[in-house]
Amino acid sequence: MNFCEKQAWWDKLRDPLMLWRIDSKFLANSRQSKIKSYKAESIWHVAAELGNLKALQKLWELTEELLTREEIKNKLLLGTDSERRTAWHWAPEWGELENLQIVWEWAKEKLTTEDLKNKLLLVTDCEGMNALHIIARMENLEKLKIVREWAEDKLTTEEIKNKLLLGTDKEGRTAWDTAAQWGRLDNLKILWEWAENKLTTEEIISKWLLGTDKKGMTAWHRTAEWGRLEKLKNVREWAEEKLTTEEIKNKLLLGRDNEGKTAWDRAAEWGRLENLQILWEWAGEKLTTEEIKNKLLLGTDNKGRTALDRATELGSLENLQVLWEWAKEKLTTEEIKINCY
Repeated sequence: MNFCEKQAWWDKLRDPLMLWRIDSKFLANSRQSKIKSYKAESIWHVAAELGNLKALQKLWELTEELLTREEIKNKLLLGTDSERRTAWHWAPEWGELENLQIVWEWAKEKLTTEDLKNKLLLVTDCEGMNALHIIARMENLEKLKIVREWAEDKLTTEEIKNKLLLGTDKEGRTAWDTAAQWGRLDNLKILWEWAENKLTTEEIISKWLLGTDKKGMTAWHRTAEWGRLEKLKNVREWAEEKLTTEEIKNKLLLGRDNEGKTAWDRAAEWGRLENLQILWEWAGEKLTTEEIKNKLLLGTDNKGRTALDRATELGSLENLQVLWEWAKEKLTTEEIKINCY
């Protein structure tokens, strides 16, 4: 459903009279799954997604009156759109915390524990994302905290560990990776705390800090590319706590993804100057002068481009000036002539 279609439904849902006008049509069509857009969203999905609590409550009252228990269960609570998401999965995206809570309470009334576990908490959408993936990328810490509480209540330790914390989407990303990619520092902190209670040190190292997705990118690559300075500092602290110097050096600072890019290259490509400065500082602590020179400044990706090439392509004068100063600091005049002109 595109923005205009959603806005149209939103306008209807804000009007109590309109709700009364559409109630019989909505309920009749719910039975036949006909109120659908090209994305197959019902009005129930839209109300949960757009955050209209009064509309959700009104729709629930109507369903209680006119639908059977099985219809409420299968059409509303467990009914999915073409992205294989229920209304409960849309509530964390844009809706308020109250929406998420109230749909969960209704689900507890009508669904079995197995349904709550397997069809809400653990089920994945068409992109392979579970509820934790979806909430990890949202900037709402309270939603993540409450879903953690529900998971602790309904799931076993093994389910939390293997399905939520270590579960990957179709791109091979965990919820931790997703939070790193979207730059959600508070979410990263909560997930890290949870992982330390549920995962072994080896699992945190191999699956989170050093784990790669289908593009060969680690959480460090993603944070360098998309995250703000504070996020990168936190991931650096966690890496220092868990990894050896050799792992930091070879897997994080010098590790290359499937495109042959290091975290340094990613930060240069997207103009993340503050991130480049943190990476430069860390490289000074962990790498030799030759490694900084040959692997960072002169290292190339699969297309033969250096970080300086990427900064030039981006057209960021400030980034280019900083990289140029670092190059003059570490390279000889001859090396600069050969590689930078």
